[in-house]
Amino acid sequence: MVGTTQLSDFSAYEFQSHAIYEGAAIWHPNGSHPSGPSMFFAFIYSLFGNNTLYAQLSLTVVGALTVLLVYLLTWRITRHRNSAVLAAL
Repeated sequence: MVGTTQLSDFSAYEFQSHAIYEGAAIWHPNGSHPSGPSMFFAFIYSLFGNNTLYAQLSLTVVGALTVLLVYLLTWRITRHRNSAVLAAL
């Protein structure tokens, strides 16, 4: 993302995650954002390298797994396949 500026929560998490990856404190400097996403991204960077694309791809994978999790939980609670499919949609 060369030459672009992100104006979202992601940009704050991404900035702090690079700092955590490089050994800085875990807590966000002004306390306005939770540290969980930044720690997650720092973990992803430690596994795959310090590249924003990996953080964004990891969010895609987590989102897809969330659909599966909703399906499985709904099926386990209701034992109705149609209900589980509709919940996952």
